[in-house]
Amino acid sequence: MKRLRTALKYFQSSGCAREEVWVLLHLAEAHSRLGSPEAARQALREAADAHVGLGGQQHLGLELRALPQVRHLLDALGKHEYERVLCAPSEQTVQVAEVTLVTLGPPAILVNGQRVRLQMRKSVEVLAYLLQHGESTLLTLQTEVFADVLPVRAKNYIHQVRLELKRLVPRLSVPYDPAGQVYRVQCEGTHLTWDLQQVRDALLNMEPDVMLTAKFNVKDFLQGSESEWVETERERMSRWIVRVGLETMDTWYSQGDYAKCVKLAQRLIEVDPLDEGLHDFLIRATAHVGGISAARTACWESRTLFVREVGHVPPLLERLAQQLQEQQLN
Repeated sequence: MKRLRTALKYFQSSGCAREEVWVLLHLAEAHSRLGSPEAARQALREAADAHVGLGGQQHLGLELRALPQVRHLLDALGKHEYERVLCAPSEQTVQVAEVTLVTLGPPAILVNGQRVRLQMRKSVEVLAYLLQHGESTLLTLQTEVFADVLPVRAKNYIHQVRLELKRLVPRLSVPYDPAGQVYRVQCEGTHLTWDLQQVRDALLNMEPDVMLTAKFNVKDFLQGSESEWVETERERMSRWIVRVGLETMDTWYSQGDYAKCVKLAQRLIEVDPLDEGLHDFLIRATAHVGGISAARTACWESRTLFVREVGHVPPLLERLAQQLQEQQLN
């Protein structure tokens, strides 16, 4: 067992993914024979990750014939279980074509819709940073993405991230250009999509009604990260989405689409609860949709929110409240 683990560590550090699959299969066999089913299943999962990282193109029939316990484990799995990619005939394997970077929520990388089991916590953030900012120097990555650790350790983390991505995500890598002394994202022969970019594209190239259904959870961007650049991006995207929303509601309001204004204002207040313009649209549109009484309720809720969060009511809402009392709201 010790020799297998030594061999595994060597092949992983050397980027020898094919050999890594073979060693992991033998580890699963050994764990199964020693009565450790959970450890055997974990080794199978890691072997499947490495196999997928190679595009699923190596045929493991010969290897599996020599591992009866592994064959038994695979045969016992349901036909849709992830680890069964290890026993699929090579002519039936699917070429890896789709890589999805998930950053709006818990960070993840999907390969053909299947979540890759990442060990490096910052792998997704490194990719997102490079996609957002383009080519970046070692110093930039150290200070922006790994600001909470010493530079020497940050350099090692970056190296580990690069190895992990090369091992687990086919044809996507973070090469270093010694001439320009920069890192960049390289993606060849596969389709890379990024959920944050999809939100941007939807809002830039949309029909206005898309605002009513588009995902606005930009405050969940790289959930769990406390990097300053991540916080800045969350705020920047939130302000931009609210600005686009205000412009959209201005058009709708002038066209008499008050119900749409109410719905969009409610959605955007979740993005920025303290934007006075959003509350203004919400209250005025509510007066058209639900009447003065409903608008008074909406105004009271808005004023209560501001008092709770900042300790005072903005003059704009005070004026709206006064107009509602006089029933003179337009």
